[in-house]
Amino acid sequence: MYRVALVLVIAMASTISYANAAGPNYLDYDSLTAQQRMALGIYVIGASEAYGWANVSLVQRGDAPLFCVPANLHINGNRYLEIFKAESANHRSAYKQMVDRSGHKSMAFVDIVLLDGLKSTFPCGK
Repeated sequence: MYRVALVLVIAMASTISYANAAGPNYLDYDSLTAQQRMALGIYVIGASEAYGWANVSLVQRGDAPLFCVPANLHINGNRYLEIFKAESANHRSAYKQMVDRSGHKSMAFVDIVLLDGLKSTFPCGK
């Protein structure tokens, strides 16, 4: 099951990440079509899984995790998407500048926004 999901996420990401500059701005959720929102949701879930496994790997080798979800909290795809949307909205101008400087309106920045959102939503204690 995970292999199938991974293949789908990679295929979706590779297709979308090479979109031209005239493509949709995935950081502006309200402007997306239903199909683009679905693609974004799938991408966010895949990226979230990747960050989760990265955390596991970091902890196993004794390094600090990227973010710290409470052990008793289960997060589903909708919650990850809400974290992404909130982070994007809260720092819209900073992310807009990043997109404008790059000239890309692809999913390339979704990963950065999502990771920033996970870090601010689930900070690790020192």
